[in-house]
Amino acid sequence: MDKTTRLTLAANLAAGRQQKNVSIEDIERIGISKSRYYRYINGEVDITVADLHKLLELLSM
Repeated sequence: MDKTTRLTLAANLAAGRQQKNVSIEDIERIGISKSRYYRYINGEVDITVADLHKLLELLSM
């Protein structure tokens, strides 16, 4: 996946989280650390397919 696509996906996940009022604590409860989530959203690291799936389920996307 190219960088533009990754950043677009990350931005959409962040927007979905805010729209659905999902807290960082909710994300931590599914096994994704706060720092890992923010590093992904900021484009610093990639996300695993398993973690992406968890996020999509949590956000009902």
